Amino acid sequence: MPYQLSRLGGTLVIGDINGDRNDDVFFGGAAGQSGQLYLGNDDGTLTKVEQQAWEQDLAQEDVAALFFDANGDGHLDLYVVSGGNEKPKRSFYYQDRLYINDGRGEFVKAEQSHPNTMFSGGVVTAADYDNDGDLDLFIGGRHTPHNYPFIPKSVLLRNDTQNGIVKFVDTREKTIESIGMVTDAVWIDIDVDSWLDLILVGEWMPVTVLKNKNGNFQNITEQLGLEKSSGWWSSIVSHDFDGDGDVDFILGNSGINTQLMASEDEPMTYYVQDINKDGKFDPILSYYIQGESYPLPSRDELLGQVNSLRKEYTTYDTYAKATIKKILRAGNVSSSSILEINSLKSSYLENTGKGKFELWPLPEMAQLSMINGFVFDDFTGDGSKNILAAGNFYPYKVSLGKSDASLGTLLNFKDKKMSIDENNAKL
Repeated sequence: MPYQLSRLGGTLVIGDINGDRNDDVFFGGAAGQSGQLYLGNDDGTLTKVEQQAWEQDLAQEDVAALFFDANGDGHLDLYVVSGGNEKPKRSFYYQDRLYINDGRGEFVKAEQSHPNTMFSGGVVTAADYDNDGDLDLFIGGRHTPHNYPFIPKSVLLRNDTQNGIVKFVDTREKTIESIGMVTDAVWIDIDVDSWLDLILVGEWMPVTVLKNKNGNFQNITEQLGLEKSSGWWSSIVSHDFDGDGDVDFILGNSGINTQLMASEDEPMTYYVQDINKDGKFDPILSYYIQGESYPLPSRDELLGQVNSLRKEYTTYDTYAKATIKKILRAGNVSSSSILEINSLKSSYLENTGKGKFELWPLPEMAQLSMINGFVFDDFTGDGSKNILAAGNFYPYKVSLGKSDASLGTLLNFKDKKMSIDENNAKL
């Protein structure tokens, strides 16, 4: 595997939970560690809140969280997504949690509020997708535990709360259930028809647009010209960046400061097959070097897993010259599925206004590392907004090394182009 799936935890979410107009912060906990809530004070400091409802759930890993009003009482409740890779799939360890706020900042766990979400999640976002006046939830599956890179489950939960009794129902929306390894999502009405559409990004999947038609969803990714936009996407932010009246997006990707490479003509590829006939799948990541696709695993790694190839590749030299297709032929297997990545560059996704989108790579300084988040604000005090890109990714396997070259990148947007802000060196 390319990275440690058990190290995706760590999240925080901000909101005013007690109505004092200060920002309060919930920090999600790692496996075996309870989440922590801090209340904001008038002087800008934070005070830790003791003994809250999530302490009973410290065994689970909090990978995403959301403050939103679940029951319509005007107070922010807390939804926490469980994830990780420690337990087998469909374990209760991955069940998400909803905590209801009494309005004073005290939370109680809503035990029977939502259906089975026992998959390793990655993101949660709320919107009134069915226009009935309450907030519904999309929970994106991050990966399938012990079965990377198989596609996990994702769900759309409809809010059926009545008379103060919180209830979310799984819509079993087929367009959403097996959409991919989702890392981020935004709700936005891209065609201005008063129905919120869902835009998703993730690993080994294209920028995916799900069109909302009166509460039902249709995948229109190909219609918008995005079928070749598959990436190692990590984040997405929406805004009319070019000021032409429609919504554009900025997308975080893994960056190009690693040994991995990908393009539309020479994609990075995951071949999934049972190469040693033991009933378990052996996915092999490959990428192009000088016009040929080679496996990422070293000889020791691959032959340690697939003992039957030892007779074929007796030396490091013969293995180093073997393309991925030659190795699969030597194993006498055909792949049950093939995943591709066409770009590793963080990008600006322009809405052309003609029913199509076009990807533009961000400047080179924004490609030094994975970008996990963006903030759009006036950071320089000149009256115009900048884009702050922040990232880094530590869990890569040792042979790839940590992706830790970013100190944050400040970007300007002018004349439909992204450029490095002159204040970037001060970050």
